[in-house]
Amino acid sequence: MHTEFIGLRNFADLLSDPYYLESFKVTAVFSALVAGSGIAIALLLAVMADRVVRGALAYKTLLIWPYGVAPVIAGVLWAFLFAPSVGIVSWVLRQAGYDWNWVIKGTRRCSWW
Repeated sequence: MHTEFIGLRNFADLLSDPYYLESFKVTAVFSALVAGSGIAIALLLAVMADRVVRGALAYKTLLIWPYGVAPVIAGVLWAFLFAPSVGIVSWVLRQAGYDWNWVIKGTRRCSWW
């Protein structure tokens, strides 16, 4: 087996390839359009939320709802994953020979806490 150091020749080949340059251009345009449309939609929603209209409180509540609900859902999912009887993480740990039940054993505090 023979290896040869070619330095930056691969990069030079890549930057001279018209297919790569076209794919780079398409990716850059797509990224700019996604970012621009996301900012425009966010600005539109913010302007609509700031208006004083009938039902604005309900609209603002629905707009902020994902920020309040997401941590709760994440906590429930983690509790389900680590559930001693049906959790996949607990099952994998049991299969590995480690009987860990956080419901019975609880958690120990760190020495610095």
